[in-house]
Amino acid sequence: MTQVTSLLPIPYNWVQDGIVDCVGGEDEDFTSWDRCGTGSTNRVRRGRKCRDVFVCRPGEVLKYLELEDICATAATCGGKACENSNPVVPWTTLSETVVGNRRIIRSGWCQRGLESLTRAIGDTCTGNDFTNPFQEFFGKTLTTQLILSSVIHDCRYFYGKQYVYRTCSDQCPNENCPLSKPIIHSSCGNIKNLRYSIAQVGVTVVEKDRYGYHNDFFACNTSLCIPFSKVCDLVDDCGDGSDEGNCENSVKCGESNRYIAISQMCDVTIDCPDFSDECNNDCHRKFIENVATLACASLMGIVGTVLSGTQVFKSIFMDEPSKKDSQLINKVFSTLIALGDLLTSLYLLILVAFNWANQNSFCEEQLAWVSSWTCRILGILSTTGTTITSLSMAVVSLFKLQGVRRGIRFRRSKDISPEFKKKVFLMVAAIKFMAVGFAVTPIIPDFEDGFVNGLIYEDAAQLFLGVMTKEKLLSIIQGYHGTRMITRSESRLSWARIRSVVSSMFTVDNGGVQHRKLSFYGNDPICLFKFFVLPDDPQLVFVWSYISLQFLCFLAVAVCHTVIGVLVTRNNKVEGSHLASKLNGKIMLICLTDFCCWMPFLICCALHTAEVVDMSPWYQVSLIILSINSVINPLLY
Repeated sequence: MTQVTSLLPIPYNWVQDGIVDCVGGEDEDFTSWDRCGTGSTNRVRRGRKCRDVFVCRPGEVLKYLELEDICATAATCGGKACENSNPVVPWTTLSETVVGNRRIIRSGWCQRGLESLTRAIGDTCTGNDFTNPFQEFFGKTLTTQLILSSVIHDCRYFYGKQYVYRTCSDQCPNENCPLSKPIIHSSCGNIKNLRYSIAQVGVTVVEKDRYGYHNDFFACNTSLCIPFSKVCDLVDDCGDGSDEGNCENSVKCGESNRYIAISQMCDVTIDCPDFSDECNNDCHRKFIENVATLACASLMGIVGTVLSGTQVFKSIFMDEPSKKDSQLINKVFSTLIALGDLLTSLYLLILVAFNWANQNSFCEEQLAWVSSWTCRILGILSTTGTTITSLSMAVVSLFKLQGVRRGIRFRRSKDISPEFKKKVFLMVAAIKFMAVGFAVTPIIPDFEDGFVNGLIYEDAAQLFLGVMTKEKLLSIIQGYHGTRMITRSESRLSWARIRSVVSSMFTVDNGGVQHRKLSFYGNDPICLFKFFVLPDDPQLVFVWSYISLQFLCFLAVAVCHTVIGVLVTRNNKVEGSHLASKLNGKIMLICLTDFCCWMPFLICCALHTAEVVDMSPWYQVSLIILSINSVINPLLY
């Protein structure tokens, strides 16, 4: 609304609409208003600054839409873009045949040819004539016969014709029939072939089609009539929501005109522009969902940071310089292990801190969080730390095994030679390079086609709901431009090409519609490495390369320490039974902690990829499993 001199305020859409609404004609005076846009999108400025708008397709009545008006009703611009952005939940179809003056509609097991199956499952099909239960009418020559299953259904999971016919035929005792308004002479301004008749409710009408006269349609409050297939189908076909308002199979999204199925409530997928389907009293999502997981992550983050940080500080600033090769190996790689554990612990600590700081507002801001650089940095931190720890444990285990096999003990260690120093330095550099390489590869812009999981357009949330994958964006693009714009051969377009095509749907006078990338680490609010992938995931090879590396590291640690234990036990007379017993106990504990942390987790990853078990609900538990070593390792090494 805007104030015109001292008169009453008028809506913005009355300005420059060709009709004088103000006493002095200010609303139609071109020079009286600040304007935005050029050409067909030249318009009066709404708000403090100009924003870009959605451009309607050539030939459509409207030229543009403000971002908040996109997909406001079924009758909007942009072709089928809005329809494709919010596909209706699929439902069981009805078969329909016309015999003479009778329309026969069958559903479920009542299809022809399934009689034996119907009897086998103990069901029966009953046929009844369908009539509009809320009006008296005359002139109807085409009757509708319903042949439906006799089983009582939960009609909240039916849509369109299925919902109307079942609820209005007493097949769904807990749902109301949406046909609550009589169809009179003024109800159907959009239908031409009508027959009028006098009834108690007034002048009623029936429509003529090629089979006869019928009144199987719904009367909107906007003087429109629509077929039953468009009633309770999650789309506002009437323009005022009257075709969806009396339906118990849907939920209205906050203040918008979008409707979603009840099954889409609290399903961890954003279906409403205002997040009302996921951010409500029933399912208010948090950073870390489970209280026990949060408590463990907090404890391990604090303890791991203190222990690992202390060890790193002591190794760098307090320990004496190493004089023997075994001392150098122990010091360098124990420091590396502690550094990796410190990074992992810091990741936990920062994540928990963000959780406490944003626990009340996270649900509404979750898309901003998972697409932020903070989330990516946390993912890099945890991946780098885990990789440094695993590789360092494997390398130090190999060095120790080599030393034991050659009979090198602490008191027999060789002096440090320049060649040995160079060898250790190269190993440390290789470990750091590999760890950082695995961690940053997913966020390198040149590799975005393999690692970006989607785009987020918050400015145009009515059209682009939640995280937009390539498949969703291609569907919207095809709805807007038509199938000729994106061919089958282009189904694997690059993200750069997709962004360019999406940008052409909007003006770019003010920078265009902004987007953010959902990176590899944004697959979950905890910003962890994407361990759980399916066979068709484009990141499958990369993820399993990393998992295989972790498995090989664990295998090397387990084998090396087992062999060391055997060798030390055989030589306990030389080394002393006390030393052998102490070392064996330490070796068993090292192997046991590694096994408990990684092997069950790797098995779960394999089962998820093989689609044997869906591990997605347990993803956040990996916070605890993978951080155990961050607390235990400083005590062992």
